[in-house]
Amino acid sequence: MNEHDLNGDVLVDDIEIEGLMARRTIRSGQIFRNRDLRTQVVVARGQAVNIILRTPFLQLSAKGKALENGGSNETIKVINTLSNKTVFATIVDSDTVRVESQQTAMQ
Repeated sequence: MNEHDLNGDVLVDDIEIEGLMARRTIRSGQIFRNRDLRTQVVVARGQAVNIILRTPFLQLSAKGKALENGGSNETIKVINTLSNKTVFATIVDSDTVRVESQQTAMQ
């Protein structure tokens, strides 16, 4: 295909797909699109995680469980296992997620 005939979500440079993994099976000769690729899964659905909330004045933490798979710096749903409240949190590392807003993650 000619590059100028492609949509904006098509990945054409090798550097754009380096370090990513397929969300589904991609056949030989098929076009790579943004929605077909993702970062490596760092936190798996059902995995126990530490939820942290930092403000300029304090830091809180709670135990949680990931409700979705996610890669580094992706935002996923997490449930606080003590309160059963669901929050959106950004993945920090393989066992830590960070609440970005003033959600009630620790309730």
